Amino acid sequence: MNALKPRKAFIQDELNIQRLTPIQWDGIIRAMDKYAKHYYETMQANEFEKPQEQCTLPVVINCKATTHELKTWIPYYKAVVGGVKQFEVRKDDRNFKEGDILHLREWDNTLKEYTGRDTKIGIRYILKGGAFGVQKGYVIMGLCCL
Repeated sequence: MNALKPRKAFIQDELNIQRLTPIQWDGIIRAMDKYAKHYYETMQANEFEKPQEQCTLPVVINCKATTHELKTWIPYYKAVVGGVKQFEVRKDDRNFKEGDILHLREWDNTLKEYTGRDTKIGIRYILKGGAFGVQKGYVIMGLCCL
């Protein structure tokens, strides 16, 4: 069976649309609004607020772990929380260690204030500066969710 409508059917559909009453049009518009709202809510739940990825590697948080509170600019904070950015590059001025906890606080660099969002994440690996192209005095930390 041909899935395309014959030209006569399209013309008939156009004539039927022109004959709709205002009440019928109102029903159609309400149905379209309901569909659009459902679509937006589904997209928001699925695309805009992806859950943080679970760690595949174990992290050992030692009982003497230090919690380091760090400002994190908005795009980098979103990348960490979204599970896309699983590392952190920082100046090694806090004696970071594997097993420590990073308390990342989202920072708006244009307004120069915290946004109110924060998360805690574990350090599972540290590459110290001075090797592999990492500048001396800096560290690259592999991150893992707690």
